[in-house]
Amino acid sequence: MRRLIYWGGFFLLLAAAVPVRSLAATGEISGRVTILSQDNQPAGDDSGVVVFIREINRNRGFAPPKTSFTMASENMEFTPEILPVLAGSTVAFPNRDTTIHNAFSLSKVKPFDLGSYGEGPGKKVVFKTPGVVNVNCNRHPRMAGYVMVLGNPYFTMTDEKGNFTLKDVPPGNYTLVCWFPYGFIQEKAIDLTKSASIKVDFELVKMRDEVTHKNKFGKDY
Repeated sequence: MRRLIYWGGFFLLLAAAVPVRSLAATGEISGRVTILSQDNQPAGDDSGVVVFIREINRNRGFAPPKTSFTMASENMEFTPEILPVLAGSTVAFPNRDTTIHNAFSLSKVKPFDLGSYGEGPGKKVVFKTPGVVNVNCNRHPRMAGYVMVLGNPYFTMTDEKGNFTLKDVPPGNYTLVCWFPYGFIQEKAIDLTKSASIKVDFELVKMRDEVTHKNKFGKDY
């Protein structure tokens, strides 16, 4: 009996002394996205690409932040042009210009119309369903923004050189997605079970400079 107790204690001490990667350990996914023109020339600015994990933990159990995000009408543009948010997040649409603006969307994911409004804080919209929400101004046809609503918080955006990093990602097999509004998306399968860090690179082709849209009545301008 004493021998059993002795050996049991020995194995407990051994387990405590040897570091083991626990199930709670996390990893990192990094890489670079290169944007090319249709004639295979570098775009020069590789920022503005959303990189995200399509699904993790069935995209359940992720609470949105309590603070709201902002997509402002500023200098006759929506700023930022592309805004990735977690499903359930609130986005404010202030007007920082002296002219009157409007913010609306005909997207099936989240249709809305904030009406026309002058300079000030504007109104807020809650985005609950994952997907792309095209945002436009009914008074200024060239204004276009995109709210990318995602099912989990493992997303980021590229910098000017196309670099991106996703940190604190649980081990698993995932689909990593690259998205921007000017071309086709790309997906790659990744395995984050054998290594704590993975490097993944993408090449996207810019197919267009602008995305045409209709007014809030569904008609061409």
